Amino acid sequence: MVSILAAVTVSLASLQAQWNTIAQQSAGRVGAAALCLETGEKVVLRGREAFPAQSVVKLPIALAALEAAGRQGWKYDHPIPLLASDIIQKPYPSPTRDAFQKGQRTMPLAKLVHHVCRVSDNTGADVLLRVAGGQAAVSTYTKQQGFTNIQVGHGFKQFAPSKNTMTPEATVQLLSAVWRPTAIPAEAAGLL
Repeated sequence: MVSILAAVTVSLASLQAQWNTIAQQSAGRVGAAALCLETGEKVVLRGREAFPAQSVVKLPIALAALEAAGRQGWKYDHPIPLLASDIIQKPYPSPTRDAFQKGQRTMPLAKLVHHVCRVSDNTGADVLLRVAGGQAAVSTYTKQQGFTNIQVGHGFKQFAPSKNTMTPEATVQLLSAVWRPTAIPAEAAGLL
């Protein structure tokens, strides 16, 4: 076991050095974080600086929607209404949009989560954002769960990268909570 932990430490130091090199050679601002779940050791580069979250923000949206659904007593097969106002036109793939355009007007909660977290479905993310109660509700939920430095300012229909931000450390904290559920229900983590 000691040799495995020593190898992890060496690998993390190597990773830090690689990140530093990439950051120095980059023309932009680079941030990253990695956490060894077995040891708790982490490597960070600008870990507490906010970066545009892009599609990574879909994970806290899905978590907040699952929490809101749980408060309503909904099961994961609960049908969620799909509204014309939810639909985001192309260019990005969207199984939720495709289903709506074929006449489907509801979708089970679990299927929406699947589309959002596995296919990166923007329309599905906005539907889950509505289920969660909006941007402010998602930001409040993440803070209440101890996930600091996550800000959801817009859905994907009005997408503005500077409004949805996460720090690298907050992202790793959120991902580790899904992997080893502490702040979120195990059933929700299992679905994700």
